[in-house]
Amino acid sequence: MREWIAITEINAPSGQEQPRAKYIETLLRKYHLDDIHYDSAGNLIAVRRGAGGGPVIVFDAHMDTVFQPGLQIKYQLRVPAVPSSNLNIGMLGGSEVVNAKASDAWFTVDLRSTSNEVIGDLEKRIRNILNEEAVRVGMQVKTDVISASPAAVIPGHRESYLVRMAEAVHRVMGFDPPITNAGSNNSSAALHAGISSISTGAGPCDGAHSLAENCEIEPLYKGIKKVLLLEVALAGVE
Repeated sequence: MREWIAITEINAPSGQEQPRAKYIETLLRKYHLDDIHYDSAGNLIAVRRGAGGGPVIVFDAHMDTVFQPGLQIKYQLRVPAVPSSNLNIGMLGGSEVVNAKASDAWFTVDLRSTSNEVIGDLEKRIRNILNEEAVRVGMQVKTDVISASPAAVIPGHRESYLVRMAEAVHRVMGFDPPITNAGSNNSSAALHAGISSISTGAGPCDGAHSLAENCEIEPLYKGIKKVLLLEVALAGVE
């Protein structure tokens, strides 16, 4: 699959397949074939000889694409795992008539990260891609900011009373919590204001923010007790 993606990302308009052919040639040479060469038309030919006496079998495939010269083909906008970051295209649409070519299109992008630098970099790269595509097809681009959720960190927060108490409560209840800058969520608003804040779940869940989202029920009861104990502990109730 990685080879397939790499080949596809090399643009090869008809008559200009040489860069893609050269890449495929490097792949073929790894298999130590008997003969690899180009014919007068520029076709890449690789031969594996048999024991002799059998028929010649030919597998043929075209290398050219229907895209214009110079097109940069992109499969994904890579989002770093460290620092914790996420990108989601949650909504998209276009036009208002079922049997006409769309005159417009729109989509939403949700960016989250524990680094404002990463958010800024992703915003810039997305903007560049949109502008390039708009110029290519003769369209205009408009961007509206629905809401902003910048990252926020309080220096030394790991050793704060809130985090240390939350860690102690988790361990007393038998949980082994990962204590990290997990992401941008409800806590960010408080952290921006300099107010100590954390995010915590109530049980093992999977498939967040999708139709497949699920949680294990039995551990959830224990998780709810954990949340109640944390509330009591933070309130100083003995």
